[in-house]
Amino acid sequence: MSNITHEFRLTFKTASNHPVVLRIPNPDNSVSDADVRAAMDRIIATQAIEVVEGRPTTRSAASIVTTTRDPFTLSDPVDSGPA
Repeated sequence: MSNITHEFRLTFKTASNHPVVLRIPNPDNSVSDADVRAAMDRIIATQAIEVVEGRPTTRSAASIVTTTRDPFTLSDPVDSGPA
């Protein structure tokens, strides 16, 4: 059984050009490019995120990522005896 997930993936750069990726699950598909730009600018302006490499200073990329997982069954089938 497939499992499909969606997430916003917002990528910023720090002052030293290190990428910072913010992943937000279950995005609203009605969000516009302008909404995403405004949200990213707000994150930068409020300095709401800090990582080891520093705080995000610029927008780099943004996308909705869809992932499909098709898991394998790793357990052995139960032996029901001679056929």
